[in-house]
Amino acid sequence: MKALFVGLGSIGRRHLKNLAAGCERRDIPLEVTALRSGGAPLPEDVASLVHRQVQNFLQEDFDLAFVTNPTLLHAITIGQLRGRVETFF
Repeated sequence: MKALFVGLGSIGRRHLKNLAAGCERRDIPLEVTALRSGGAPLPEDVASLVHRQVQNFLQEDFDLAFVTNPTLLHAITIGQLRGRVETFF
């Protein structure tokens, strides 16, 4: 499963950990891309779950996306990803 996380603050981190645990229990391969604007390093328990970090939107498709950036950016973010993501959270 290809997942995109837009923002990895406390809420995004919690969702990422839950998704990774659920995929592991069900033996579902998970590939996580994190779109981050900040440069602060992620805690090791979170960084180990992320396959790559990017700073700009990619022109590729994802099975799901967690939009956990600031609320005022949610609609813009979803618009930028429309047509390339199967399921939004």
